[in-house]
Amino acid sequence: YKIMQDFFPAQIPLAAYAKGKDVLYSKYRNGAVSFASDSAEKMLLMKIRDEAHRFALSYHRNLRGRGITASKLENIPGLGQNKIAEILNLINSMGSSEDISQSDFKKIEGIGDALSKKIYDYLKPKRDK
Repeated sequence: YKIMQDFFPAQIPLAAYAKGKDVLYSKYRNGAVSFASDSAEKMLLMKIRDEAHRFALSYHRNLRGRGITASKLENIPGLGQNKIAEILNLINSMGSSEDISQSDFKKIEGIGDALSKKIYDYLKPKRDK
């Protein structure tokens, strides 16, 4: 409670659900709120927590993946920021760079046989890991 007051002094409705303990803490109540193991309230809080974690993890994985792939693509001569953005969109739509063939890159305007081969070969080590 003290930490919550220090970091959130404004009157913002705030609660924290402690994983493992399965209790709820609030800056408006001293002590923890416990729930029965099979209560609907506990199940709802667990679903909210799990969805928040799933969203945060997938968001950060996507950021890391885009950053790593984008910086690798910048090393390929002939690719500008617009083509890199289109390649990243293609990779995201296909699931990963492992699912993309050389001909998929040629579907992007301005990428022909030679450049699609460079892109494919450049990303190949990532697929072979």
